[in-house]
Amino acid sequence: MVRRTSSASAQKKLDELLDSVQRRRDTVVITSAGKPVAALVNMPLYERMALMQADFDKSLAKLRRAYASVDRRTARKEIDEAIRAARRK
Repeated sequence: MVRRTSSASAQKKLDELLDSVQRRRDTVVITSAGKPVAALVNMPLYERMALMQADFDKSLAKLRRAYASVDRRTARKEIDEAIRAARRK
């Protein structure tokens, strides 16, 4: 379950929120002035997200190397077409 709480409330109820995240695997979105600014997530989810970010960063570095000598417009066109083809599958 995703819960929302203000930063002021989160400060007062941190122990309760941490328990909710750990035991029930809830996600808590912390807001400031009504806008989301942070989230509390359980460690297994955080670890999966960190691995996904690392994989994304590696893929991005490969693309940058592969397209280093290609003008931006051509590179964008080829990458967009590859994305469309992947989504069709």
